[in-house]
Amino acid sequence: MVGNGGLQRKLFRDLKAGKFQFGAVVIVIALGIATFVGPYGAYLNLDQALESYFQRFDMADFWLSVDRLSERAVRQIGEIPGVTAQGRVLADVVIEMGGETGERITGMVAGLPPQGHPQVNNIEIVGGAYFSDNWSREILAEERFARFHELRPGDWLTIRVGNATARYRIAGIATGPEFMYPIKSAQELITTPRTFGILFMPQPSLAALFNMEGLVNDVNIRADAATDRQVIVDALGRILKADGIARMTERNDPQGIASRKTDVIEGVRTAYLTRRSDQITYKLVRQDLDSFRQMAFQFPMLFLVIASLTTYILMGRLIQAQRVQIGLMRGLGYS
Repeated sequence: MVGNGGLQRKLFRDLKAGKFQFGAVVIVIALGIATFVGPYGAYLNLDQALESYFQRFDMADFWLSVDRLSERAVRQIGEIPGVTAQGRVLADVVIEMGGETGERITGMVAGLPPQGHPQVNNIEIVGGAYFSDNWSREILAEERFARFHELRPGDWLTIRVGNATARYRIAGIATGPEFMYPIKSAQELITTPRTFGILFMPQPSLAALFNMEGLVNDVNIRADAATDRQVIVDALGRILKADGIARMTERNDPQGIASRKTDVIEGVRTAYLTRRSDQITYKLVRQDLDSFRQMAFQFPMLFLVIASLTTYILMGRLIQAQRVQIGLMRGLGYS
């Protein structure tokens, strides 16, 4: 009777006789595993790094857009348990680049605390410095916009609001998670630093520029992980109604666009709530990362499926070629 040692010798002889076939299967399997482990591991690292980046810079969980809201209401929002809120003015301006062409660029200016970084949607200074003690004529320029136009700390920019213009000195170059993709709006996703720029200005200066002293039109809200989001939304609705906001809507609200237009025509004040999952920058980054995850999973599967089919065909041919040996061994009592 053939012992285990004899079966092992037969195995090695079969492997030696079909070394190219077996080698090809081993290579395809190895490629499938390697292309899965490498890209999928990279995806996991990127996902963890991205969420850590958002957490480190205190990215908001909600953005509340209104026509105007009192700073008192912002303080009340911040008093909701588990919530940190910061109000600002967010406005469109025209940036006059000067030079021989007198080029004008559409811009967006966001208000920041004049002293100390914001508690929500923090920024990183990559060149120059934050606002100085004499901040009334200072701004910060977003990194991509500054790099494209070769702007440096100490340069001056002219900002136009209506028919009025004012010059501001660039104190620093900044970046942050909220503006990883400098996009004008959800309706204009394709923008470049050539035609659109983001600036940061001390909140009191920006409020005075738009006659909104004591008011804000954008509230950034960060919530603790354990806080129920629906409780926050319900509390926001009560605070807004007390401040004259009749209705708060969001992306998935059953109330249609037509109803919102009617509110505008009738003069009904409404607010729009954007969750982090719907925020433009966050959504685009997550879509890129999800596409990479799908590629990291699907592409290796191609190799593994081919390896499985090759193994099945190879085993089938091997069994067909050794039917006599298999029948003999079954007759000798092997399972």
